[in-house]
Amino acid sequence: MSDLEWKTKKEKILENARKDPFLKIEDLAKLANTTPRYVRTILSEANLSLMQLRREYARKMENRDGNLCDHLLFNYLISVPFASENQVLAKEEMIFNSPDDFNALSGDINRDYVCQSYLHLIKGTPWCISTALVKKKEIDLGDNRLIASELFSRLCKTIKDLEIKVSSIDLEIKQATNQIASLLKISPLAPIFRVRQSLESNSQTITLMLLYFNYKQVTLSFSHNKGLIINRKSVND
Repeated sequence: MSDLEWKTKKEKILENARKDPFLKIEDLAKLANTTPRYVRTILSEANLSLMQLRREYARKMENRDGNLCDHLLFNYLISVPFASENQVLAKEEMIFNSPDDFNALSGDINRDYVCQSYLHLIKGTPWCISTALVKKKEIDLGDNRLIASELFSRLCKTIKDLEIKVSSIDLEIKQATNQIASLLKISPLAPIFRVRQSLESNSQTITLMLLYFNYKQVTLSFSHNKGLIINRKSVND
């Protein structure tokens, strides 16, 4: 037996109105097995306005979407504290450390996904490589290669337009394979920070973001309020 089955009609009306303020009066009446007139009476007695509840819901969702965008990996990259010294170079090839990094993806990567990869520099020295694989059918990136900030804007728009789940940030220490080592100017098999995050829709990954950090150039930490914190490593470290 569900919780609603033993509740009074009044309780059902108020609970459903707060849960989904976009229901019509007639819908609330049907769910509570009563009349629209009784629904209006109950809402009036409780001093509840569906219009006001809808406004509050919209503000809540707007804040939710904004917060989700704030916690995207590409937001952290373009917001690093040393951004004034930062250069980002778009790369033509797909950059990744290991095929295992793509385990979350389904289908043919080359056929079903668009890849955007970037090399991040501090005064000409590489400190990070970022790669995003975006499912073509779900997100339209257009025909041109995007700069990192443009990609971030497209991903944020997708979050606001669709019902998207943003995964938590996964951080692991890996050994650099040849492609990553060459671009970061470190030795093969040297340690790197591999950071991963995905966007999901209908339980399928539609975007996979991968960051590879040069441990000699940056330090990483996490904050409950600020999320991923990227700092430049001091010369004495």
